[in-house]
Amino acid sequence: MQIGNCGSPIDLDEDWLLFTNRVAPVRKYSVGAVLLDKADPSRVLARSCVRPKPPKREGYVTNVVYTCGDSRHAERIILPYAVSDTSSHFATTRISPLMQAMTR
Repeated sequence: MQIGNCGSPIDLDEDWLLFTNRVAPVRKYSVGAVLLDKADPSRVLARSCVRPKPPKREGYVTNVVYTCGDSRHAERIILPYAVSDTSSHFATTRISPLMQAMTR
């Protein structure tokens, strides 16, 4: 698997939240989230991975979902993303449920 970041880390007071693009064998792309220790960013505290459901993965280039940035607005994360070179979307989530969903 290859992993690349999707923009600047988001400051969460005690930690950093970083979104990543990931690609697995057979070009299966996903978007991940990584929680990093603010004092030692090389230390991963938690992670999560999101893959699009099959109908959303079809298009000129299949199995692709990617983002090039993110934004924090108060207690909400806004994540623009594109799917299979055919459409663009916005995902939003509150920070607290995202932190609870991440695997530590």
